[in-house]
Amino acid sequence: PCMSMFMRGSFSHMRGVAAISFKSCVSPIDTLSLNRSRALLQAPVPSTSSLLSTLRPFSTIPSSSSSSSLSSSSPSLSSSLSSSSTSTLSSRFSVPVIDMGTQQQTGTLDVSSYVFQAPIRTDILHRMVLWQLAKRRQGTHKAKTRSEVSGTTRKPFPQKGTGQARAGTLRAPQFKGGGAVFPPTPRSHATDLPKKVRAFALRVALSTKLQQGRLHIVEQAALSDHKTKTLVNTIPKEWGSLLIIGGGDTANSVDNNLRLASSNLHTVDVLPSDGINVYDILRRDTLVLSKEVVDNLEARFVRLGLGDVQPVRKAWSGLAGSKTTAETKEESTT
Repeated sequence: PCMSMFMRGSFSHMRGVAAISFKSCVSPIDTLSLNRSRALLQAPVPSTSSLLSTLRPFSTIPSSSSSSSLSSSSPSLSSSLSSSSTSTLSSRFSVPVIDMGTQQQTGTLDVSSYVFQAPIRTDILHRMVLWQLAKRRQGTHKAKTRSEVSGTTRKPFPQKGTGQARAGTLRAPQFKGGGAVFPPTPRSHATDLPKKVRAFALRVALSTKLQQGRLHIVEQAALSDHKTKTLVNTIPKEWGSLLIIGGGDTANSVDNNLRLASSNLHTVDVLPSDGINVYDILRRDTLVLSKEVVDNLEARFVRLGLGDVQPVRKAWSGLAGSKTTAETKEESTT
C-alpha cells in the first residue's frame, strides 16, 4: 500500500519566482515485482516431510555395512592424499646415460617425474632469476650528502645586496663540489622468495633442459688428466656453452682434473651438487649431470615436498616392489 499511494508535494522558491511540483507513483516494473511477491505469499507452504525428503541424500548417515561398501568402491580423502604422495614418489621414467669421453650410451637411469617433468613456467623462472641477481648484488654504492662533504662552513656572500639567491653554505647541492640529494647508501638488494617457489623454479629449469634435449646424464663427471685440451676434445661442439654438475655437496668433491681443465674455458662452468642454481642452468646451453648428482637432487626435493625419505634410491626401489637393502642383507646372512 505504501508503494501504490500517491505522493504529492511542491517546493517553492523563497521569492515565489519558480515553483516545482512533482508527482511520483509506482512504476510498471515495481508493480510487476509486487504482483509476483503477492503470488508467492498466496502459494501453499511445503510440508516438513517434503523438505526432509529433498535433503535426505545429504543428511543421512550410512550404516556400517553401507560405509564399508562405500569405502571399498571409492577411497576416502585421507587415503587419496596418501596415495597421491605415493604415486608421486613411484612415478619415474628412464633417461639414457652416456659416457663423458665417448658420448656413447652406457645404460639408462630411472629418474623422478616430480623433478624432471615439472610444468614449464617461465614466470617462475623469471622470478627466480630476478631473486638471484638481486641477492648477489654487493650493495656498496655510496655518495655523500651535504653534511658529509668536506668544506668550509662560512657563508659564501652576504645575505643581501649582491643580487644573487641567498646561500648559507658552499656544500649545498647546487654548488660545484656540494653534496648529493638523496644519494645511494649501502644496503641489501635481497628480496624474499618462498622456499617452495625456489624449489619449483629449479625443477622447472631441469625439466626445461630435458624437454629441449639439452640435459645429459653421465656415468661420472671426471677427466683422466688436468689438461684443458683434453676437455676441449671431449666436449662436442654442438653442446655449446656447458654447465657440468659433478661430485657431492662440497666444492672439494668435484673432480680436480675437471676443475683445473675448465678453469681456462669461459664457456664451461663446473659446480658441485650443492651449487646448482637456476641462473647458471639458464645461462648455459647444455647441462651435464652425473648419476650421483641426480641422486642428491632427488633426495633434496623429497625432503622438501614429498617427505623425508633417505636414501632416495632405496625408497624408489622399495616402492617399485624390488628388494630393499635390509632384505638383501638378510638373504646374504642366511
